[in-house]
Amino acid sequence: MSTIHGPNCIAIPIEGKEQLLSAIQEAVNLHIFSHAERRRAAELAMKLHHIWGKTTEIFDRILQFI
Repeated sequence: MSTIHGPNCIAIPIEGKEQLLSAIQEAVNLHIFSHAERRRAAELAMKLHHIWGKTTEIFDRILQFI
């Protein structure tokens, strides 16, 4: 992975990725944040999805809240 993305990139196990996406989903679901803040969290999830290259059920649920 470091040969593709450089030496500053660390490998994250699948469980870690799922936990991170789950935490982002929780942030998106909290109604204490503005629509713009929830949208930024969803954009972060989309970037991670693009980097990781897999569609996950959690990612699909995040997109429902944009």
